[in-house]
Amino acid sequence: MREAAAMKNAFLSAFALALLQGSPALASVATVAAPVPIQRHFTPAQLSHYAAALVELEQVGAVLTAREASLPTAQREALARQAGSEKMAIVQRNDLDPATFNAISKAVEADPALRMKIHQAMMDKVIGT
Repeated sequence: MREAAAMKNAFLSAFALALLQGSPALASVATVAAPVPIQRHFTPAQLSHYAAALVELEQVGAVLTAREASLPTAQREALARQAGSEKMAIVQRNDLDPATFNAISKAVEADPALRMKIHQAMMDKVIGT
């Protein structure tokens, strides 16, 4: 049982790190709004919502990647449009607007301490703590 928990934690750490290093699932959300300057202060609620959105976005990205491989080009484009809409809905469902999501993303890229805080929040969301 302890070995299974350790494997799960290792997977979650790798999963969260991949998200924080520029997952393709986040690419279309990150380009929705105009470039924003790096903001340094966010509320705990905003950071929690951001972490929850990242977890959901990665799930959409994984489904998209799995389905794209077997589709013809025209259907891939339609699927990508549908996924883009879903990504925006995820951001909004998590009480964020694209500008705030992008601002937090920029701050996470620039601040290792914030990156670790988001990483931990994502792990908490995934394992339900």
